[in-house]
Amino acid sequence: MPEPVQTIFASWTAPIPFSLTIVASAMIYLRGWRQLRLSASNVIPAWRASSFLVGVFLVWLAIGSPLALLDEQLLTAHMMQHLLLMTIAPALIWIGAPVMPMLHGLPQKFVQSVLALAGGAGVRASAFSTHGLLAGRSGGVGGMAYPGSL
Repeated sequence: MPEPVQTIFASWTAPIPFSLTIVASAMIYLRGWRQLRLSASNVIPAWRASSFLVGVFLVWLAIGSPLALLDEQLLTAHMMQHLLLMTIAPALIWIGAPVMPMLHGLPQKFVQSVLALAGGAGVRASAFSTHGLLAGRSGGVGGMAYPGSL
């Protein structure tokens, strides 16, 4: 390994607030996923939960790992961050169907108060299917609604 890269790896320290945020997001998702699985076993399959967790890990890898320190030194590392943050991680997180598990993973009083503050956003949040896509609305391609058509 080249000496500048070794120096970067030796000086890296994990960004604790960001890492805790990532871990908390994963725990909230898993708590909600478990609650949904207990109520109906096939609501969100395990492969979707795995997809979400891999996507969240890739976000941490791009922003909180030594890769983030290399982005100013190596164009390759910088472009890897772009690929992870704009292409791979969002797709995996979206495939993980995060809306329902996150809503079920948070305390219900918190969810209700946030939705009440949002002024009717509860209706829009309930329009999400268990797959994370808008369902039950007409006007979109293949029965799927466009976000502006709600």
